[in-house]
Amino acid sequence: MTPGPVKIAKSVLQSIGSNSLHHRSLDFSKILSGLFKNLQYIFKTKQPVLILNSSGSGAMEAALVNTLSPQDNILVIVAGKFGDRWVKIANSHNINVHIFKVPLGEPLNLDKLKKDIQSLPNLSALCMQACETSTASSFPVQKVGEIISECNLKSLFIVDAISALGSQNIEQDKWKIDVLIGGSQKALAGPAGLSFISFSTKAMEYYLKSKCPKYYWDIKPQLKAYEKNQTIFSSAVHLIFALKTATDVLQGEGLEKQIKHIKQLSQLSEKALDILQLKTFSKSPSTSLTAFYIPEKINSKSWLKELQDDYNVYLVGGQDQLSGKIIRIGHIGDIGQLELYKTFYSIALSLKNKNYLKNSKEQITNLQNLFSVTK
Repeated sequence: MTPGPVKIAKSVLQSIGSNSLHHRSLDFSKILSGLFKNLQYIFKTKQPVLILNSSGSGAMEAALVNTLSPQDNILVIVAGKFGDRWVKIANSHNINVHIFKVPLGEPLNLDKLKKDIQSLPNLSALCMQACETSTASSFPVQKVGEIISECNLKSLFIVDAISALGSQNIEQDKWKIDVLIGGSQKALAGPAGLSFISFSTKAMEYYLKSKCPKYYWDIKPQLKAYEKNQTIFSSAVHLIFALKTATDVLQGEGLEKQIKHIKQLSQLSEKALDILQLKTFSKSPSTSLTAFYIPEKINSKSWLKELQDDYNVYLVGGQDQLSGKIIRIGHIGDIGQLELYKTFYSIALSLKNKNYLKNSKEQITNLQNLFSVTK
């Protein structure tokens, strides 16, 4: 029940075990072509969506090195660990970073952001997360893009949607996102190890001027391979088999259906936490996952281990500054209301045994009623 890697459907797991194909064969190119189209549909773009053999962090670095040069100025919205990762990647390439700090779990102040943008006229890019997984927070990507347009900036709009694609609506072309990235192990419900990146026409103009060193992440040869329904380097063949299977079901109404399903799980999580009198962490909650404060005097590591060992529920805690303070529950992957109920029921039993529930019988009954579960 983590926010990624997630539980994978049996059909997707079975496709990993399919007979291998050579990554330059015609049969494999047909599969890759289908996956490229699926990703364009999910990204809501007419631009190519490239597949990288990396985690999402590799795509983050590819986004910067293909569009920027040393000493360029960028603005990064830092609302948690992964916003800070933009900063670290940029610093490693001698890119000048201006930070717009958002307190952990707080909403994005759009008026203040607009003022900061207007005070930095020479920006080459603005980078942000659609969903900051470390705090279970979601941010208004579309509205940020509108602010960039209102300010008549020539800067690029670069968005990490690794935890958001497939769990909330993201529209690259309509929202004028210049570089959009995703990952295989989140709401797309594939195995970990692949990331995706798409560049607008404007971003490709920046590519021509970019002076950051690049070889493996250079998108020009990647795009040439894309035209042949190939990848420039050896493809992760079986991971691509799996992701093709996982994304096939998102075509048509499948994507909207999944987004609605994940939102329902998110709403149930909020209600379940309220029943158990556990406080939600984020004031700008994501649909991909929910985070809640750990009750006082409970050690997070031992509690997480207990939930795993005694109740067979695997959750993750907070990261960096939030380590030991919150627990995060994912709503993505091959899960439904039953798995979510079992998660909260296990949390309730564990808290009951620790004497943390004031009205345990009533609270557990209320949980059952919430999920329409009979005793």
